[in-house]
Amino acid sequence: EFSEIDIEEYKKSHLDERMEVFSFGNIMMSILTGNHPFPEECDPKSPAKRIQRGEKSWIDARWRDEGYIERGLVDLIHDCWAFHREDRPTMGQVVRRLREILARKGTS
Repeated sequence: EFSEIDIEEYKKSHLDERMEVFSFGNIMMSILTGNHPFPEECDPKSPAKRIQRGEKSWIDARWRDEGYIERGLVDLIHDCWAFHREDRPTMGQVVRRLREILARKGTS
C-alpha cells in the first residue's frame, strides 16, 4: 500500500531506517486524521509520480490548534516527511518525541 512507501523507494536508492521513518509519518498521519496520504488519487501510480516531483501529502493546519498532542504529532509527522532522509529523525528520536508528547498531555 502507498502509505508504507517512501520517496526514495521510487528513486531506487538504498533502503535504510530513515525510509521507514517516512513511512511511519504516513501511518501517523492516517491515524491522526483518518485520511490516507493523497486520498484524492484513484490511480495507484499517481502518488508515486507526485512523490518523485517532491510533493508530499499535507495535514490541515487546524489539527495544530486541537491541542498539545495534536500539535506535537503534526510537527513530528512533518519532520518524518523531510524530503532528504538525512533531515528526518531516527526512529529512536521519533520514540523519544512521542514519549515527550504523551508525558506533557497532563500539563496542557
